[in-house]
Amino acid sequence: MQKNTLLASDALIYKDLVESSPDLICRFLPDTTVTFANEALCRALEIDRSELLGRHFSELIPPEEVQPAREKVGSLSADGHADILQRRHERLDGSGYPQGLKSAEIPLEARSVAVADTVEATAPHPRSCTNERPA
Repeated sequence: MQKNTLLASDALIYKDLVESSPDLICRFLPDTTVTFANEALCRALEIDRSELLGRHFSELIPPEEVQPAREKVGSLSADGHADILQRRHERLDGSGYPQGLKSAEIPLEARSVAVADTVEATAPHPRSCTNERPA
């Protein structure tokens, strides 16, 4: 029970950190569907989060930038980022997987993705209870 309480507390801290960050933070699927956006990004784009989630990020950038952006997103796993995505399951105490890495052995990028996963998992999703696909 105490472990769950600590995890919930950490999740709230990370969520507050990401939400209060002045940096534009976004998470999207390989097809560029936005799954998370912090308040700073919503303010910068002048769009409500509920209107942003589920849209393709490529709709929000200049047309001439769409293809280069899609190529970059598509190349992430080829650039070694797949390893980072796998390592996001590692835990500072060594209890994670796939390698049981501890503390500084876990790449900063993997720790950052783990934080984003936690924030997304705890953020309310307006469409999460439906089978609707965004238009």
